[in-house]
Amino acid sequence: MGKVSVEEPTKGEALTVTKINNTIASWTTESTNINGENVHDQSLDHYNFADNSVRSMNSVISRGKSLVRFANKKETNTTNIKLYASDSSLDFTNHKHIFRGSYHIYAFPHYSIVSSDDLFEIATKVLVSHGSFSPIQVPGSERIIQYEGLQLNRVSLDETISYCCLLNNVTALQLTGTVSNLQVFLDVSFTHKSLNSGANVKMGVYGHFSEVETIKR
Repeated sequence: MGKVSVEEPTKGEALTVTKINNTIASWTTESTNINGENVHDQSLDHYNFADNSVRSMNSVISRGKSLVRFANKKETNTTNIKLYASDSSLDFTNHKHIFRGSYHIYAFPHYSIVSSDDLFEIATKVLVSHGSFSPIQVPGSERIIQYEGLQLNRVSLDETISYCCLLNNVTALQLTGTVSNLQVFLDVSFTHKSLNSGANVKMGVYGHFSEVETIKR
């Protein structure tokens, strides 16, 4: 094991080159004695290694387009939006895969009179699929934004939601192992209930960002 001895001057001692030279010599000698006791997994910064050896970003990244728009709707409306499709096979047995996304939600409820019974609810959740199964929900990914009563006494509703989901928590992906055509969807639904709403109810999801990071350790 390489262990450097540092010799420092003490208070009141005359300054000479001896202790400095001894420290330099110790560095030179002990640098040849580095072994497994000096270097272990926890002491290395994995992110300093070569590209794609420990982490990689899938090149299919979507930004900025309009995802979905509902117009002139007065009942519950639901749709699935494809956010991401992998451009390579993903190993769910040996690697970790993290989905990240950020989305802008804008709604125009068009209420003429607000009552305590009025409700406007927006719900989103992340779904994944590949060739062998239909879209299923990523655990813990449901987000619900709800406005009630006087909270709806405004012209528009403006929200942002963000996701950071470990896709390995999806049992179906774990069982599959290597997935060649992973797809990620955003399930969007809104429930609108009012006796005093106009006909121009609108809701949309815009300005999105989606990516999957692979951690190889």
